Amino acid sequence: MELEHTIQAAEILNDSRIEYIDILQNKDCGSVTRVQGKVEEFISLHQHESLIAFTDGAMTENGKGSSACILIPLEVGDSVIEASQVHSLMTCSLEAEMAAIASAMECAVEYNTHTELRKQREKLFILTDCKSAINCIA
Repeated sequence: MELEHTIQAAEILNDSRIEYIDILQNKDCGSVTRVQGKVEEFISLHQHESLIAFTDGAMTENGKGSSACILIPLEVGDSVIEASQVHSLMTCSLEAEMAAIASAMECAVEYNTHTELRKQREKLFILTDCKSAINCIA
C-alpha cells in the first residue's frame, strides 16, 4: 500500500515565478471609482482562467492582529472561499499582511487538491494593498 502524496508549499514554489503587477497608477489612487474600475477590469480579464485572491491584514496597538483572504475559484457559479485568522501577538502590521498572503497561498493549495477543473499552468494572483509585503516576497 502506498501513501498518498501531500503537496507541500515548498513544492509549489520550486517551480514558480513571483511577479509584481501594478494594476493601479498613482493618478488612480485618489478616486475610489477609478480603483474599483481597475480591479473589476483585472478580475474580468483573469477570472475562470486563474485563481484570484484578495488579502488584508491588520494589527491593534496592543499587538493583537488579524488576517483574511478571499479566493475566487475557477468554476463558474462556485462560491468564493474565505479564510481568516486572529493572531494573539504580532510585532507589526506587515506581519499580519504577510500572514494574509500566506493564507491565500494555503487556500489555493487546498483548492487545487480538490478541484476537478484544472488548467495546464494556471496562475495565482494575490491582490493586496501592502506594497511592503509585496517587496518582501518578490
